[in-house]
Amino acid sequence: MKVMIIPDSFKGTLSSVEVSSIIKDEFLKHFPSSDIIEIPIGDGGEGTLAAIIKAKNGRYVDCIVKDPLGRNISARYGIYENVAVIEMAEASGIMRLKPNELNPFEASSFGTGQMILHAVKNGVSSILLGIGGSATNDGGVGMAKALGVKFFTKKPNSNDNSEFVEINEEGGKILSEIDFIDINVINKKLKNIPITVICDVNNPLTGLNGATYVYGPQKGLNSILLPFLESGMENYKNLLLKQFGVNVDLIKGAGAAGGIGAALSVFFNATLKSGVDVMLDLVEFDSLINDIDLVISGEGELDNQSSFGKLVTGISKRVNKSDSKLVLIVGSAKENYEKIYDFGVDALISTITYPIDKDEIYINANERLRKATNSLCRILKVGVSLSDALEF
Repeated sequence: MKVMIIPDSFKGTLSSVEVSSIIKDEFLKHFPSSDIIEIPIGDGGEGTLAAIIKAKNGRYVDCIVKDPLGRNISARYGIYENVAVIEMAEASGIMRLKPNELNPFEASSFGTGQMILHAVKNGVSSILLGIGGSATNDGGVGMAKALGVKFFTKKPNSNDNSEFVEINEEGGKILSEIDFIDINVINKKLKNIPITVICDVNNPLTGLNGATYVYGPQKGLNSILLPFLESGMENYKNLLLKQFGVNVDLIKGAGAAGGIGAALSVFFNATLKSGVDVMLDLVEFDSLINDIDLVISGEGELDNQSSFGKLVTGISKRVNKSDSKLVLIVGSAKENYEKIYDFGVDALISTITYPIDKDEIYINANERLRKATNSLCRILKVGVSLSDALEF
């Protein structure tokens, strides 16, 4: 049996590399002669960097950057074949803050810009930027500042619209103050370096489905403060349209990572792509799947979002073009999870098989994954063939 193990991370508990390794270990206990291809991947968020560097046999580069609140931290990005792989969460992610520090008013994406600049100075020829897991809602202004873009506001009590003063503060709070943007001093080396942004959401910058209303609450915004930051985003959007002629709400993913997708598109001519498709193309999935009998994938939580461009549905669309069977092992399956079968998934196993307290999810996650994989293997042994075994 030829098997491909290609999971996403189980966010907050296990990286995709760890998930892949555990599944492989358990599978080989039952089917020791199996030919296994191990491809941990990510969709632009946490774990994407490690997955790509492992898949492409790349190397890591360390650098000192600012965290979302402006403190110096050590972060890393990867390089393979002169391509820089940068994970926004390394510098500007929620993982960099304690729960009581979450504050989109102050949080800045400046550190992400510093990582990009560091890679550019290292002479890379292109950049892959994963933008999941951010703690920011600053429209990418912090990142843009680090790369040379300047933001101005009108001088107080000035009647002359040409009188501006540069804004030195950062964070989502400054979006409502911006009256003019100067891109003439962007680092010149960046102009010849293509940036591909990998993300797993299609949200616009503003509105009820935009960056602030959809993702602001998980970054620390309450219902009272949401309208203020949304007003700032509206001002920012209108200025981008006025100065650069771009309606960013028409760009899918412009609202990703607190709006950094908008800044990357307008200021740096970046291309926004589905994280799933970028990853599967990188590992040459379509050529590998031809002689695979079984594909095992999965993610931490299977819910309605999984049907909108997430990893497992992206994989299932490609597996369906082959004769391979697709099984998912997930941390938990939420209400209406059965819809995943409409995408051609053959079987689903959850690591959580009984009511569990939220805090317990983070305990013994690896052991639950081992047991779930063990159950899958025993089911496979029951069938006369792989096809028969999966028809349950």
